[in-house]
Order: sequence, then structure tokens, then C-alpha cells
Amino acid sequence: RARALIVLLDLSAVDAAGPTPAEQEEILLRELGEYSPELLTRPRLVIGTKLDTLDGEEEIAHLLPGCPEILVSAATGQNLRPMLIALAPLIAEARAAQPMSDTFVVHRPETDGVELRRNDDGSWSVLGRAATRAVAVSDLNNPLALAHVRRQLDKLGVSKTLLRAGARPGDTVRIGSFTFDLE
Repeated sequence: RARALIVLLDLSAVDAAGPTPAEQEEILLRELGEYSPELLTRPRLVIGTKLDTLDGEEEIAHLLPGCPEILVSAATGQNLRPMLIALAPLIAEARAAQPMSDTFVVHRPETDGVELRRNDDGSWSVLGRAATRAVAVSDLNNPLALAHVRRQLDKLGVSKTLLRAGARPGDTVRIGSFTFDLE
């Protein structure tokens, strides 16, 4: 899905007698082509990373044959903005070259509320991402965690929703893999 690629070359590998930036680029592009030859046709920017690990201009000059287009350091933030500025026209060009789609996708987030379903056996199932998550991420054998889950479910209005729907004390309620009797 990427319209343009960034090829990251590790400049610190030179100190560790690792491959040169040119060798790294060759290896990465070969692997990329083996994975999907179409990716090699996309515009790309070659970036040298870990600039902060180099000892100065002498070492950078040593790297210049086959040196990346831009040298950056994520640790210090050096040259990150110029990298983004250099990437922007590549993306714009790639977008312009793509045909316009006559379809679109609508993403609708799930509601945070709860939904109830009455099961054939008379039990109730509570549906909803927040309720399911509340019971899934807690150790329900721990009394403190169980109390926390109860508070979370109360905030979501699970008990009130169950009672309004006709649930009675003693009815079995399921939320995800957690089952309990309504009190």
C-alpha cells in the first residue's frame, strides 16, 4: 500500500565491520524484489540511519562512496525534517500517477455501548467491545480485579440495561468467556 519507500541503511554497521551502506542497499533491494518485484518500481528515498554513532566528518566522508541521500539520527532528531521534506514530492508524484478510484471505503467505529441478546437457554449475553475487554484483561479470580471489572461494567450501564431488558436476579449472564449470575 505504500506509495513511496524509504530504504534505511544502518551507518553504525560500518564500525562493527558490517556491510557498507552500498552493500546494505543492494541486499535490501534484492530481498524486496524477491518479495514483490512491483515494489522496485515505486519511488524510494535512501536514508542512512544512526548518524549519531559516527565520529564526525572524516567518518562520513569515508562512507560517501555509495552513501545514502540523507543521513539522519532518530536519537537526536538530526535531519528528520529534511527527510520528510524530501519524501513529500515522491509521495505526491506517486499519488498523481495512480488512477482515481470510483469506489470508497467507509470506516465506522464500533459503538462503546452494550447490546444484550437473550439466549435460547434463558441466559443473557452482553455484547460490546468495552464490556468484553473489561472482563478479558482482568484476572477475575483476584477480588480487587473483580471489583474493578464490576465498576467498569457499572460505568457502561450493564446492570441497568439488563434490568430494563427484563433480567432478574439469579439469571445467568455471559460477557465474552466470563459467566456469572446476576445479583
